[in-house]
Amino acid sequence: MNAVSEKDLERILREKGLRVSSHRLYILKFLMENRIHPTADDIKKAMDKQGYRISLSSVYNILNSFVERGIVQELLIEDGSVRYDINTSPHAHFKCIKCGRVYDIDVDIMPVLKATATADGHEAITGQLIIYGVCKYCKEESSKN
Repeated sequence: MNAVSEKDLERILREKGLRVSSHRLYILKFLMENRIHPTADDIKKAMDKQGYRISLSSVYNILNSFVERGIVQELLIEDGSVRYDINTSPHAHFKCIKCGRVYDIDVDIMPVLKATATADGHEAITGQLIIYGVCKYCKEESSKN
């Protein structure tokens, strides 16, 4: 993704009712520029490398405020980890069982989920689909060996 200006980041935070702070700006920029579905710990480590002094609980608090305001979505992975995705539009994910990377799959899953739920008498509001398998990079690596 292209670099996002600090003014744009500040505007997003203000529009969502959040006070602008260096920590919030960094986390938002990190999520926008690194579509890697990081955990809070991944973000904390990146901030530490950049010289930010922040506790892991503060990172969680900022991420939770982003989730509550619809800036990011939580992605609950089978292994119990919570990852964060800046792409809040309905889409699926692919998790590699070898390397652990999570990739976006650009497909609107909600029509299928809603139709299935409606057929059973339910009303679907939102949903997540995570496909597990071996990513193309791990497949290439294993074919070399």
